[in-house]
Amino acid sequence: MILQIRTKDNLETLLQNGNSPAWVIAEWRVKQIKQVEIYQFDGKRVLKADFDATNSSRTESDRLVVAFNDGVIEESDMEWEGQNPIRYNKSSPVYELFPSADYEGAKGKITIKLSGRIPKYLFATLENKYKEELTTAVSLCKGKIESDQDFLGLILGLTLEFAETNRVDFFDVISKEDLKTLPNFNQLVNYIIDEDWNHFNLIESDFLKVPDWNGGYLTMFEGDSLFTILKNDEKIIENVTLEDFTNQVDSWSTDDEEENQDLDSLEIMKVLISKNEKHLGNPESLYWGKNNEGCYFLEGYFTPPAFESFIAESRINGEYNTGGQLSVYFDDISDWKFYIDTEDFQFGNLTFVNWSQCEQFRNSAFPCKFVQLFYKGEILIPEELRYRDKGITLSYEDETLDCLVNI
Repeated sequence: MILQIRTKDNLETLLQNGNSPAWVIAEWRVKQIKQVEIYQFDGKRVLKADFDATNSSRTESDRLVVAFNDGVIEESDMEWEGQNPIRYNKSSPVYELFPSADYEGAKGKITIKLSGRIPKYLFATLENKYKEELTTAVSLCKGKIESDQDFLGLILGLTLEFAETNRVDFFDVISKEDLKTLPNFNQLVNYIIDEDWNHFNLIESDFLKVPDWNGGYLTMFEGDSLFTILKNDEKIIENVTLEDFTNQVDSWSTDDEEENQDLDSLEIMKVLISKNEKHLGNPESLYWGKNNEGCYFLEGYFTPPAFESFIAESRINGEYNTGGQLSVYFDDISDWKFYIDTEDFQFGNLTFVNWSQCEQFRNSAFPCKFVQLFYKGEILIPEELRYRDKGITLSYEDETLDCLVNI
């Protein structure tokens, strides 16, 4: 991934220093950055370099000083869109392979596309310094809001569409003088307004702590989404509902007697899980089947170890509703594309993995059909293209994280 920065700093000075301070960049993104492009504010020149993770460091406010090597300054005609000074270029999709493998970036010959109103969630916890101020913050609103969640929703609203109106309304709820008595929230709000943050800037700041798993994001592909497969731009399947495509003609369960199981396909499922434990965990029971095309569909109470440890850390004495847990729901109209680099595509090499707890968590009219997709045992990481934002909703301390663990 290429980190792109827009700055008013002198590029020659940055090149001489070998770094660019200091930016709101989440730690999970740091692991994906390979190159850096630092653009002069007018877009007419750019400093291109290799990202130096080893010498990059955090300031006291948890901003990243971006270090780099082998930099060169070139002419550019970049037209920067929007106010956000940070962008991430993922023009080449990323494949996350087995735990021992490196990331790759070659677009394959097969494209699997999901389209529609596809729900995405961010699971996280509120950082302690904000949690400690939250009760006081609500009291300072003098009855104009009722709960901690309401106040956090106001903070999120400062970064969303109609932010200018929301920012005026925010100070009708809590005065600037009262906000100054909350040093952490006051600093955060000033950052949001002065630097015109969007919601991604807020999520990637020190406002939240997110699991070390896909940045805390989980996408639930439900039965009403449209499913398309292309091979070299030739449509193999076009715009069938995921509900129809996932209709299974054979199914088995490890809860059944052994003579009623397909032991060959069960072994395939077990090998996939063992090679991808960091993505899946190790559930006690498995449910799997096939559709007419021969694709596998695997379901169980999957919980990646990173989620389990994160949830445990967010509790106090093991109790629910005390750890600052929250979720952010993105209701988007979007396309999601998975790419497979193969000359010999076989439906039987596809495995769609669904987490059983998703249906309990979301309770949607259209049940979740899968959250992860594998080809020949390798997890495929999709790219997302959002067309329309139908809303963003924050929920606080409602056991949203606990639903991800089979308790």
